[in-house]
Amino acid sequence: MEKYKVQLKISRGRFSYLHPERNKHITGRMLGTHYDEAYLLKRFEEHATKKESPKKKTLSDEYHNKAKPPAIQHPNSLQEEPIAIQFIKSDLRLVIDLQNCVKAQQNSVYANKVKLSNHLSTNSFVNQNTKDGSGRST
Repeated sequence: MEKYKVQLKISRGRFSYLHPERNKHITGRMLGTHYDEAYLLKRFEEHATKKESPKKKTLSDEYHNKAKPPAIQHPNSLQEEPIAIQFIKSDLRLVIDLQNCVKAQQNSVYANKVKLSNHLSTNSFVNQNTKDGSGRST
């Protein structure tokens, strides 16, 4: 706590933390389960017992110490491997051109959302321009 200059306040049995750049305390409950009283007291006890006894290597320690590949890909990797996006040729002004939309090429979730909205707008256009409104011309 001294290293990061975070102040700890215990009020009514609850821990609150004050970051040097903030004016208001943050409760441990808002930060998550790793900051509540029971978890911290357990960690303090574990830390005290570890200091007393020499550390033994376990399989779980070896597993956690191994280097893991990053889960997040950098934007440059998206440029190297472009996302295959379905091409929809349309003269409708509500349909978004996925081939030229940079945001859709970088974000697959956005691309799927645009595809769905394109299908819905095309479908509604077809329904409005048919004779009976069912999407079939008779």
